[in-house]
Amino acid sequence: MRTTLVNHETGERRFSIGTAFVIGVLLTSALAALPVASMAQTTPPPIVPTPQ
Repeated sequence: MRTTLVNHETGERRFSIGTAFVIGVLLTSALAALPVASMAQTTPPPIVPTPQ
């Protein structure tokens, strides 16, 4: 019984850490995209030749 409880607790901890990591990455990417979007609105986009 103790081993199952310990495994269940570690599983919950790993899941919470994983979800917190994913939420942190999403928030970081969103915050990083905000200044980029504001800069793209004020400055014209660079012309990049696309190879075909």
